[in-house]
Amino acid sequence: MKKWLSGMIIPFVAACMLTAMPMTSLAKTDDDLEEVGSITIDLECSISEGDKGSDADSQIAVDGDVDPDFIEVKSIKVTNKPSGDWKAKDKPKVEIKIRRTDKDYTLKKLSKDDITINGVEVKGITVSNKEKASATIVVTMAALEDQSYESEGSDLDLEVSGLKWESNSDNSSNRTVATWEASSDADEYEIRLYRNDTLIKTVEDTADEYDFAPYMTESTSYRFWVRGMRGTSHGKWSKSGSHYVSSSEAAVNKKNNGGGSPTYYATWVRDNAGWWYRNADGSWTSNNWQLIDGKWYFFGSNGYMRTGWFQSPFSGLWFYLDPVNGDMKTGWIQSPTSGLWYYMDRGDGHMLTNTKTPDNNYVNADGVWTGAAGSSRPSGATSSTGATGPAA
Repeated sequence: MKKWLSGMIIPFVAACMLTAMPMTSLAKTDDDLEEVGSITIDLECSISEGDKGSDADSQIAVDGDVDPDFIEVKSIKVTNKPSGDWKAKDKPKVEIKIRRTDKDYTLKKLSKDDITINGVEVKGITVSNKEKASATIVVTMAALEDQSYESEGSDLDLEVSGLKWESNSDNSSNRTVATWEASSDADEYEIRLYRNDTLIKTVEDTADEYDFAPYMTESTSYRFWVRGMRGTSHGKWSKSGSHYVSSSEAAVNKKNNGGGSPTYYATWVRDNAGWWYRNADGSWTSNNWQLIDGKWYFFGSNGYMRTGWFQSPFSGLWFYLDPVNGDMKTGWIQSPTSGLWYYMDRGDGHMLTNTKTPDNNYVNADGVWTGAAGSSRPSGATSSTGATGPAA
């Protein structure tokens, strides 16, 4: 009996060891993974000639989800930002890092032919750093002057044609009025004036003509570009022929427009990047507060109005700027996202923290109203009022 048992021990132990061993031979190898195949990415881009290069990363984004849905974007950035402003011939390069979320697929064999980019005009695509789980796509856009940025799937006709120079009413022989044939779907136009190859003025107007006489005060060649716009979409630039202004015509333009200095008036201006305020002397505020019609506004380093929660670069204090109108709020405000209440000082607008408010409520270190049992809002919460000035 013992002899029989001893003969059975070794095969039994070996069988147990095989059973306990991990079945690595059944795990998927690289050859077993399915190739991703085609990838479609919709880009949203607002980079235009004359924009600051430093703002580029905030002007590019992925619009919606990537197709297929098991591919996601890890990061996106512009890699060839100019130190100054973008030029018409510049071709932004956009680096898009992607990764898979389904481990049954591999990105190792991904090629440029598998990539479709919508939303911008594309000059070229490269794919690098290819691994099973991730890859890097670099999109070289066509020159900015050739971009249309029309909404994906849009049937809008924003093309502009028939560009020519016409005379103005001040001098029948002085052709300073840029004219064009209206686009069927455009509700506004962006027009740019160039002196030789230098951009000197950009305007937006709903009419199909614009008189540039105040800016044509030098005897040299001028041309203009125009494109149709509707909502967030705009067409490609159309370009006029060159028009030479003689010394006598330039003198007329100077005389009729205050010696060549354009006449400005203080007004709000809105363009593709947002709202800014043009002062009466043609200047604008940047990286500072400005009091306009009794209300305080903050304008960023690019000159555009800030909105929502804002931390002062000077004092480090927090302020709340109306999410639509941009004016600084004071008194009690309720966050539209969290529903929490905060108190903004009625004198200078900064958010109070870790203290008792003037109406005998309390806010914690984060500025949040601590609340009273059964209360849905602070006892003193009323509409905001104007402030004497921001706390820098």
